[in-house]
Amino acid sequence: MSLFDKNMAALEISYPKVYEKINELLADGYECTGVSTEAAKNGEPVLIYEKDGKSYRLNSRYNPKAEAKKWLEQFKFDNLAMVIQLFGIGNATFLRELVDTINTETGIIAYEPSLDIFMHVIANYDITDIIENKRIQLIIDGLNETYFIVALSGNVEWLNLYCQVYCKHPHFEQLFEEQHETYMHIIRDNNDQAVMNRNTILKLGPLSIENELVLLKDLMKTNNVCDFIGKIPEDIPAIIVSAGPSLDKNYELLREAKGKSIIICVDRALNKLLSNGIIPDFTITLDARALLSNYKNDRSNDIPLMIDISGNPTIYEMNRSRKFLYNNDGFLKAIYKQLGKDYYNLTAGGCVATAAFSACVTMEMKTIIFIGQDLAFEGNKTHTDSEESEEFNAASLIEVDGVNGGKVMTRYDMYSYLQWFESAITNMGGAVRCIDATEGGALIRGTEVMTFREAIDECCQKEFDCTQLIHDMPYSFEGMDIENFKEYMQFCSKQLKEFKTKAGEGAKKAKTLIHQGMDHRGPNQKGVKLIKDIGKIYETLEENVLYEMLDIYAAKDSLEELNDVYIMRGQEDSEKEVYEKTIKVYEAFVKACDTLEPKFKTLCDALN
Repeated sequence: MSLFDKNMAALEISYPKVYEKINELLADGYECTGVSTEAAKNGEPVLIYEKDGKSYRLNSRYNPKAEAKKWLEQFKFDNLAMVIQLFGIGNATFLRELVDTINTETGIIAYEPSLDIFMHVIANYDITDIIENKRIQLIIDGLNETYFIVALSGNVEWLNLYCQVYCKHPHFEQLFEEQHETYMHIIRDNNDQAVMNRNTILKLGPLSIENELVLLKDLMKTNNVCDFIGKIPEDIPAIIVSAGPSLDKNYELLREAKGKSIIICVDRALNKLLSNGIIPDFTITLDARALLSNYKNDRSNDIPLMIDISGNPTIYEMNRSRKFLYNNDGFLKAIYKQLGKDYYNLTAGGCVATAAFSACVTMEMKTIIFIGQDLAFEGNKTHTDSEESEEFNAASLIEVDGVNGGKVMTRYDMYSYLQWFESAITNMGGAVRCIDATEGGALIRGTEVMTFREAIDECCQKEFDCTQLIHDMPYSFEGMDIENFKEYMQFCSKQLKEFKTKAGEGAKKAKTLIHQGMDHRGPNQKGVKLIKDIGKIYETLEENVLYEMLDIYAAKDSLEELNDVYIMRGQEDSEKEVYEKTIKVYEAFVKACDTLEPKFKTLCDALN
């Protein structure tokens, strides 16, 4: 078997889409150019790359492995929960040295900016060990570069944001300047999103959990958006109505689309539609503190409601129509599993419009049309004329491509949603047709741009009675014994007490560790045992069905401490500081349990 066939066999198993893409390129006549290999003085292979008539050695001409060892000395790998970013894979000499140096739990996201280099390498080197290594995620420009955003968001969050290590293969930044600029831009965007997620948890985390416990009392009389799977014809489009300023241009055309589409109106645009006599099929709300003023028109309470499980319970209770849950968290997932229902994961994306998009994808809608989705300023306005204009700091604005050509100004939060849409659309690989009929604002790459009139004429041609579909749809848990739900909630109440006991035990052991388990050299024999015990306690907490809920609830009191626990500064006295912060984390868990205990009791009482 040739080296190429051997590497391709490994790719077929570990990276099937990359494998398919390579075969497509070869079938289209692709030929690798500008890359070669020669031997170093010690016989090891040296990769040669040609650019602008010049040849560049990407490894030492004398001893490539020794060069890689020396290169690694500039980096520090002493944090917990590290994520290593490597720009440039080359012939994998540097990557292998990296793998051999770091601990076995550290993940590596390795980005190769040159398709030609990668194709040359899989034809001339055995890199099956790299391909098959589960710790490494390979991103190859021209093959699966769109997955880079997914890899980042799945591995880098606020907790380990400052535990990233950025490594660059020698010469790659200079040879691939444009790709490196894009690469760093994506990393910065993901870092900013992680900070936004952290701030959201700090601001709304406890409230979102409290809201969830209120909404759960009516779980047996709700539906999930996944209940629509297979029930809506593929030629019926979804129309997501957002509250951007361009909505004023075309909202009247919704009258023609009614009954020939599924119209989902975000909460902020609802008053605009209702005041003009347009009734959407659904309204959707996301935030734990969603404004009640969005539902000031009483007719809104007769429209089916899509709501996050942690959404504003007052809006939920005001609504007289059917309720459809989405964005199920880990706790609700466990409930669904316990009650024997399928669970579909949905990523809300940070704003109500992205949540609507995710709901449509979960419902398996094949065509999604956007209107009012500006994601940019029109003058000094970010929302339709029925809304107040928002103040903004000119220094915080970002210039992006406009859907009608030229440039438009946006704000960072809107820009992050734009990035989210583009990533989500790309990752669907064309499975869903996305049409931007906003007629203004920022260009959303991956969408088809047309007027709303054109979208209606092309896509809204068949009658469909959404109201009847909802009327005939049973509740998600209809016919199921509510006693199972009651028993599970009682079980969760016991889990809460066990969590509190274990967290208290962890705090106590951490205190003992500081006072009795350490000397000037660090942990003594007793301390080593206590450290293991503390680690086992945390593992037990993570296995508790309420861990995710309590982790979010405790974040306000423990977020900074958790972050510091993961960042080991390498100072002799830092260990004691870390264990002191560990105490605060466990105490924050105990405090969260104390707060939620009566709320669980209220929920259980309401079910009896």
